Amino acid sequence: MKHTYIKHGVLRRLPLLIGYILLNAGFTQAKCYQEAASCDTIENFESYQGNQPGSWTGINHSGIRTVKRNGSTALNAVDGSGASWLYNNQIFPKNLVADRRCEFRYDVEYIAGSSNSLTTSRSITIYNGPDPANSSFKASFVLNTANQVVSGSGPHTIVVPLELADETTLTLPSNSFGSWYISPGGTYTLTQIQAFNSCIQNTTGLAFFLDEGANPAEQWWFDNFTICTCEAPCSASTCCQTNLDIYNAAGTPNPLPITQTVVNGTVVSMAQETYVVHKDAVMPITEMRVVVTDIQFVTNYEGCVQCMNQPLQWGTLMGGNKVIGEKGLYLQESVPNTGNSGQSDGNFREVAWSSSRGAMLQSGDQVEVRYILPPASDIPCCATSVKICSKIVWKDANCNMCEVPTCSVIDLSTKDVGESCDCKDGTKFVFVRGLNNSTPTGSRIINCGSTISGKMKGGSLTFTGPVVSCSPANCSAHYKWEILKDGKVQQSGTGRNFSYDFKGLSRRSEKYTIRFSPDCGGKNCSACEINLNLSR
Repeated sequence: MKHTYIKHGVLRRLPLLIGYILLNAGFTQAKCYQEAASCDTIENFESYQGNQPGSWTGINHSGIRTVKRNGSTALNAVDGSGASWLYNNQIFPKNLVADRRCEFRYDVEYIAGSSNSLTTSRSITIYNGPDPANSSFKASFVLNTANQVVSGSGPHTIVVPLELADETTLTLPSNSFGSWYISPGGTYTLTQIQAFNSCIQNTTGLAFFLDEGANPAEQWWFDNFTICTCEAPCSASTCCQTNLDIYNAAGTPNPLPITQTVVNGTVVSMAQETYVVHKDAVMPITEMRVVVTDIQFVTNYEGCVQCMNQPLQWGTLMGGNKVIGEKGLYLQESVPNTGNSGQSDGNFREVAWSSSRGAMLQSGDQVEVRYILPPASDIPCCATSVKICSKIVWKDANCNMCEVPTCSVIDLSTKDVGESCDCKDGTKFVFVRGLNNSTPTGSRIINCGSTISGKMKGGSLTFTGPVVSCSPANCSAHYKWEILKDGKVQQSGTGRNFSYDFKGLSRRSEKYTIRFSPDCGGKNCSACEINLNLSR
């Protein structure tokens, strides 16, 4: 799948924010940020000819080659018998944290094959030695449950932090996608932390472990290897003092659907998103802004962007609510985008609410934004989605600034005008795997609304939610899941499959609720909940 990036009219170099995340993957804590400089593509395989893998090689694999995948050229690796690796000792910088390098990004797609795990937490490995299997030291980035790659779910973008480990707290770098890991895990010693810092500043290469089960049938596709540089954060004296804990409203679909509407007499496509304040303000807030920082198109083939009608003018922002909070912040005139030229491109990529008196925002107050795109007739069929990254910025009465970055994916594949989506009957159960070490035992089907009780020795369970059918056929079904303990959300994400580690169970029964909330083209369907009463 081909990605086209746009930032102030410049293609390929992609600015971002420290703490870049995806919609519904969770927000970073509010901090004082500066924008990053840029991202540079190390390898996207478009120049490769005849399925050649270039400098990529492997150990115990069944094939490494470049192939056409989702309209783009990608690197394909197939698992073989034994411990299988894909690695490259040539194209990546040896010092991954020099010159303000802070993030490594890539796209990955995974097909499990029979009898292998349907989800994988595997990501990149760095190492010292001739290859990852014969290394004196190696460390791997491990994806957390919310960001695991699901078999057959298409390409996923992974963001890996590039930074030194903390020699004082003896902790390895982590972000909203996962954490760095040194085998066998547990509490790390100062020697291990120093070895990690030495390796990330002088790594031999980067590698991917290809095994995810006993059957050597796994297939992997990799694309768009990118390294990003970041500016240092602001000084502590100017950083965020009033954390409002802002993130998406419950049930926000991912991706966002579009509808056809009329704005100022012009037919446009529009997607709407609502963010919610989850923590009361401790002092008056005088301004709230949402600012577009990046626009990325996903298309079916490379030449698709040439068919688009003025793509630089996509992504206008509008405020959805006139006032934030009771007697709060009032919507102001949108700010036109001037880009690098200093001239307005007819686009408004910033929307603001403000009040000279300030407003004591409270938990539950909402910030509504609307993304304006061309009408359906001007969106080519090869454009499948657009990802718009923004920063939400607020200022308190003492002029302290806070901001959180977020990215929203908008589905362009359903463009019919005037036809709404409806939910049809589907399955009404959750399939649970991994109960072999528990009572009740084995994998089983649990009907929506049911409760099971038992004991568990610990470990992970994998949940697959119900299937929802949508009408008409061009409406897409999307899924959000949550796991709650005693009514409090412990983790959430999107998709029909996820795993959760029930570590730390006590001898007292603990109530967990697993909730799947599907939608059809943005229309909420009936949620499915099951309850687990578990003890050790």
